Amino acid sequence: MSLLKHGMAPNGSVAGALASLLRLPRFHDSVFVMRSIDSASSRDGLCNALEFHRVPYEVIGENVCVSARALQRGLDDSLLTGFDEVWIFSGGPPASDLSKMPDATSDATDFSAGIRPILSEAMNTTNCLAVLGDGCGLNYATADADIAEAIAASEG
Repeated sequence: MSLLKHGMAPNGSVAGALASLLRLPRFHDSVFVMRSIDSASSRDGLCNALEFHRVPYEVIGENVCVSARALQRGLDDSLLTGFDEVWIFSGGPPASDLSKMPDATSDATDFSAGIRPILSEAMNTTNCLAVLGDGCGLNYATADADIAEAIAASEG
């Protein structure tokens, strides 16, 4: 089991963190699972938000997935404005449905005090690179020091 770095960046946002991460070539082939967009967390609500912003997506195993290129299009069009949650995967989407996982949006919890064991376990078993959730600051969890550094730098 990987040791996760986690915390709350009081002035951070999912959009800002993703903008920083998408500048790095290693994320160009990543899959981004949308779990919340402006508090909409149902599959239909997420799909409606993505369609409104003309962001291509796929539903894979009940997860709403977007590519790095599609996500950049959404960031350029102000898709993520708060109370958003995104899980990042390298190489492909997770095989399991993430909708049963605890929320990472910062209105529901504060990662500076720790993360729930079920979330840590899900990240490890699905090979998740990072979980980002905002609303009242930015919650983040990752086992990758470079990701944690990019997230901290994005808080600006």
